[in-house]
Order: sequence, then C-alpha cells, then structure tokens
Amino acid sequence: MRIGDPSPPYNVTSNIQTVEMVRFMIVWFCWTLSIGSVSAEDVTGYSGQNVTLNCTTTTTGNKPVAVEWSRTDLEEEFVLLFRNDQIDPSIQHRSYKNRVDLADRQMKDGNVSLVVMNVTTSDNGTYECRVQNQGSLDAELIRTINLHVSLHPPPDQNNSSVKAEPGQNAFLPCKASDPEGIQVIEWRRTDLASDFVLLYKDGKIDPIAQLQSYKDRMDLLVNQIQKRDASLVLQNTTIADSGTYECRVIQGNRERKLISTVSLVVAPRPAEPFPVWVIVLLVLLVLLGLAAAALYFLFHWSPVQQVEVESGEKFVLLPLKVPRCLWVCKYRRSVDKVEWKDEDDKTVHVYQNGSDQPGEQNQIYKDRTKMDENLLETKDLSLTLEWPRYGDSKIFTCSVYNRNGDKLMKKDVWLKVKVPKVEVKSGKESVLLPWRITERLDGGVKVEWKDEDNRTVHVYQNGSDQPGEQNQIYRTRTKMDENLLKNKNLSLTLKRPKERDRGFYTCSVYNRDGDMLMEKRVLLWVKGQ
Repeated sequence: MRIGDPSPPYNVTSNIQTVEMVRFMIVWFCWTLSIGSVSAEDVTGYSGQNVTLNCTTTTTGNKPVAVEWSRTDLEEEFVLLFRNDQIDPSIQHRSYKNRVDLADRQMKDGNVSLVVMNVTTSDNGTYECRVQNQGSLDAELIRTINLHVSLHPPPDQNNSSVKAEPGQNAFLPCKASDPEGIQVIEWRRTDLASDFVLLYKDGKIDPIAQLQSYKDRMDLLVNQIQKRDASLVLQNTTIADSGTYECRVIQGNRERKLISTVSLVVAPRPAEPFPVWVIVLLVLLVLLGLAAAALYFLFHWSPVQQVEVESGEKFVLLPLKVPRCLWVCKYRRSVDKVEWKDEDDKTVHVYQNGSDQPGEQNQIYKDRTKMDENLLETKDLSLTLEWPRYGDSKIFTCSVYNRNGDKLMKKDVWLKVKVPKVEVKSGKESVLLPWRITERLDGGVKVEWKDEDNRTVHVYQNGSDQPGEQNQIYRTRTKMDENLLKNKNLSLTLKRPKERDRGFYTCSVYNRDGDMLMEKRVLLWVKGQ
C-alpha cells in the first residue's frame, strides 16, 4: 500500500509489514501450486470460423447468477457478461459485440461454454471463464483457455477434425459458400442408422427424425442460419459420440449438397503427474491456517467498484450506467428518485421530479456535484464530483427509488483520492510542493498551505503573502509565485527542508465567504543525509 493512499473500507489492525509478508507468501504458494497442478487448455481455430471455448460448472441446483468470460490482456471490459438471463453489453469489449454467445443460454447441466463467431487473429489470447453462483458475492474461476487463431485454414476446408473431453461441448463447423438461403440442414453420423443427428426444416429442428441419444443435446448457432452457417453444437459429449459426421444442406431450389465432413474424437485428458514438492507446499499452506487465508481474501476480494483520482484534480467520475434492456423493461417508468450518499450517510446529490434537488445536499458537497440532466433517457446515473479532496476517500452509494419509496437498485463505488509524493534529501536548498490549476480565480480568494499538524505554512490573500499568519517554524522558509492567480500556480517552495518537515501538506483555496473551493494534498518525504 502506497503512503498517502486511503485506507480500505474495512478494519485492518495487524502490523502492515507482517501483513505484506504473509500476503506475499500466500500469493507465491498459490501461484506455485497453480503452475504445478493446473494447466490452461489450448484451442486452435482458423480465421473466419466459429470456435467454442468449453466451460462447465460442477455446482448443482440453481443455475449461475452470472457468467463472466474475460481475456487477460484486455483491461476491465468483458468478452461476455451474462446475467439476468441476457448478455450485458454495457461493459463488453467492442470487438466482441454481436460475435459471442453462450452455447446454451439455459446453462443446462452447468454448460457455460462460449461460442466466438467469425474469429480473427486479433482474438488470440488467454480466456478465463468465471461463474457467480447463488449466495456468492464474487465469481469463481472455472477454466482457463489459450485460443490460437491461424490466418489460413487447413488445406481441405470440407474435412476437419475436432477433439473434446467427456462433458465438454463440441463445435462441428459447416458453412455454405453459395449465396442462397438455407432451407434444410441435415447432420448424420456415417456409422449409425438412417435417422438424423439433427434435421432442420421449415424454420425449426425436427425432433421426430432425430436419434434418441442426441435429443436435447444438439443445437444450431443462434441467428447464424440466415448467414448460411449450419454449424452444430453438440453438448455434454461422451466417448460414444466419437465418429464421422456429415453436414448436408438444401439451398433455394438446388439439390441436397454435402458441405463438410467432421471427424469427432471424444477422449479423457491424460492424467497429469502430481509432483512430490507440491505436496510439501500443501503442508506449508495448511500450517499458515485460516488466518492467512483470511488475509489473502482481505487483499484480493473487492466488494465494490474502485475509482482512483489524484488529489488536486478538477473532477472525478463515479460511474453507473444501467444496461438498456434492464432500464427500459424494469426501471424507466417507475423511477422517481436517484440519490447518492456517502458512507457517513451524508447526502451527496439528489435527482427527483426531473431535476436536481440541491436543497437536500450536505454542505460539504454543495456546488461540487453534477449528474446528467437527461439521466432518465440516457440511463447514465454517474456522479461527477468536482475538486475531490483527501477526505472524499470513502464509499459512495447510489440508490434508485420508485414513487412508493421502494428501493429498486443500489450500487457502491469506492473512491480513492491518491496523494502524490515528493522526495528530497535533507540539506538541499529547497523543495517544490507542486500544484498548477486550470481554473481562473478572482482576486478575493485566500490560498492557504498547512502541515499535517494543522500549523499554518503559508498564506496568500488580498494580492500578497501574509507572513503574520505563518507558524514560527516556517517563517522566512516559504515562497509562492508573486503572480500566482494570473499564472494559475499555487505551488509552494519550502527552503532548507529538514527531516522534521516530513509529512502531509494541504493547500486549500477559499472564496470571500470562507467556503472551500478546492484542495490538494502532497506528501513530503525528506530523507536523511
């Protein structure tokens, strides 16, 4: 944890150095275990094909609350986030929009596999499948898959081989090249009877002509048939599904045509050896006990979204955008009040009856907050907080109410106001505590620097310095720009810095009425010679 960062919103009373040491040991042990016993699956695809990334949760009972597919080299956006029985596009990476879907949206038998359509080489990467189950606050990592997309397909595009493990989903490709629409799709297995693995006609799957062993396990890709894609998803594969599959289609008034032949091999993954040294590490982990595990989750589990901003910045955005379908279908017509509060239950901002309600704000947030004027139309409930101060480092909660006062939804955002650090060696001639602003200030403002013991370091007011207000230990040792309002330079020069000067320094700007307009905090670290 950096010096000057705000404390997290929970109590940590242990010695920080001990905590950091234990944290490092646990992370190192867990990382060693992961590379010794868990390996990522490799999946290969070819540009233009559809690829299935298999993932199955073993949790029984209710289906998952949410399914998260992410790529490790992307930032905070998802490849796919499925919750509330639909894909959430609000935080989906733009390159995957309308190109990914779950193989089975009903998630039958824990099937949360991902289908990536029309893959390109830019889809190369490591994908992680996470599932949030009922009663759980976070999503559990289920599977890691390395996807390799080659630019050129295999020499024979009409013949391909697919490998899968029992319980996984298998994707059997079949894409017609003729421009006419597809009327009939026939999938057969060459070593079985005359019945179909899957028969599609008259705009739907015909279950009567389907082999019994494949019923409720076969499906076509959603909305892909009109794109002449007759690829098949075989769910929950077994060893008995191994064989050669043929895909035939009828397009327009043409005859039945063989499009692709796919050889499917379903076999269990070979057992991996379990090294002796891993067992030794497991014993060491057990010795660390429940206390160490608690510390690990304390540092790695974050129940709220985090937003960081440096002290002295003009504004910070606390984001909250409601997904379009959720807003239109559930909230839009029933929303009466949107209210932001801080963790001390102080009212930060209220929107009601089509406009802001500044009279309900707490004094410390007056004239410092802003929301979208058309938030009911834009679905953007984000809050802009101007001139964030160090004291604003806390959890902010947005609550949405209907006309009866019932809470429709709630969102927590943890704001961390970071403090920049300035280092200097003792004995240097001077050190600069920087702060340049872009705002124009009138001549009646007061600029005041104080140290962490609330001693006055420097005061500028009525167009000049006020040395009479300085604390004795800072007299003749400070200097500010003579034209600081014109140059927009509120920096402070501290002469002859000593080790006793080490600590936090805060610059505050007040108007004629004594109201604080803006604030910046800087950590000065004076090192011994």
